[in-house]
Amino acid sequence: MSASHPSGKSTPYPWQKAYKAAALEANKTRLVDKIQTAETTLMARFSELTNREEDESEINALEKAMKAIRIIKKKRLGFE
Repeated sequence: MSASHPSGKSTPYPWQKAYKAAALEANKTRLVDKIQTAETTLMARFSELTNREEDESEINALEKAMKAIRIIKKKRLGFE
């Protein structure tokens, strides 16, 4: 999941490291911690970007990542 930045370079956003760590974790015990870290990281960045139109592509990427984390929690951990 890399995104295009205004500079034209395809560079991952800093929060994607925590998201990818959760998405790729196979061990359920470690997955819980990685999901918590990812959620905290995603929400912190989302809060920084709220109401900044120039960051719309990153906001969209954050929303997709948050949705994916909810799916992981539901399917892999049984959360509702």
